[in-house]
Amino acid sequence: MSYYTDSQKRKVGSQKGAKATADKAAALRNACLDLARLAYEEKGMEFVVANVAIQATTIMEIARRERPSHFVGPQRKPLSHKWFVETLEGFRADGQLAKTFEAVVANKA
Repeated sequence: MSYYTDSQKRKVGSQKGAKATADKAAALRNACLDLARLAYEEKGMEFVVANVAIQATTIMEIARRERPSHFVGPQRKPLSHKWFVETLEGFRADGQLAKTFEAVVANKA
């Protein structure tokens, strides 16, 4: 094979790998939001009014209890507390966390 052909194959493979990584990250964020819903159902308003670090700890504990093999990163190590904090901060910033809490309240009514 020529250098050009090898180069093109690596480029296509790299793009597929990047898409797979992005898809996994999106799935993990969505799963984290589901766990935020579960944490609210378990803890109630105590969870809602807690600071983001406490919320992250709660969700991380639930993730390790409910889905231990799901929330892992490179080398199959559990995702860090920092990952949960940053993910929750993103959800807070774009309003997804508040919408999740509203949905839980609406389902209980």
